[in-house]
Amino acid sequence: MTSAARTSAGSDETPSRRERLRALTVREILTIARALVVELGHTGLTTRAVARRMQMSSPALYRYFASHEELKDVLLAELFDELSAHLREAAAHAGSADPLDPLVAASRAMRGWALAHPHEFEFMLVHPMGDPSVESDQLRARREFGGVMLSLLADAARPETMPAPTPVPPPDSVDAMVRYCANTGVDLEPAVAPIAVQCWVRLYGSVSMATMGQLEPLGEHSAAVFEQELDAMARLLGHQGGLPEDTAPAPDRRT
Repeated sequence: MTSAARTSAGSDETPSRRERLRALTVREILTIARALVVELGHTGLTTRAVARRMQMSSPALYRYFASHEELKDVLLAELFDELSAHLREAAAHAGSADPLDPLVAASRAMRGWALAHPHEFEFMLVHPMGDPSVESDQLRARREFGGVMLSLLADAARPETMPAPTPVPPPDSVDAMVRYCANTGVDLEPAVAPIAVQCWVRLYGSVSMATMGQLEPLGEHSAAVFEQELDAMARLLGHQGGLPEDTAPAPDRRT
């Protein structure tokens, strides 16, 4: 964790006045950085732009964030953490003993958050995670985000009625998918991991297309496409009846 992230996250110890002032400044910098992403897109986040709005020099900004990359890293981590918390809350309030319901609730919550925060979601999409062998705040947050959804996919899976993946992936691909899931903290059997990863890729892709405006020609009917994806996901996970008929999707809300 970077020094800026530790300041942003806080500490169990009572901070000194100097530490409190530093934490307030870090929070203001991150608030401004997010506002620039919203107003100008991901390319609008520069240290010069942040420093200008903070009414400080660029060298002064580097006392709080060592580089532009560190500033992006901490902001990305905060956004992924915010989205993960939103998904956990949606899953927790699904109010059903059927493990498919928390998955569906979290999937719809992911789409809803992305449509409500399209600029932030684009920022999260376009920036690569970096070297996976080098720990960073955003890498930790990305893994936890993936872990939230993959754990829900694992809980909802019914291996005894899951269709075999087509085409059948070769053993080394299956091993890679098992490792991919384990890297997010979710241990899956080789029979389940390929389907879980397939569902995750389809879900992420569907949300990304809607958020990036690729489905705008469909208008309000893009929500129906997403519901079709959820139904297909349920069937891939072994729920042969697909989505329950009484589930009600949230309306579109793209800003």
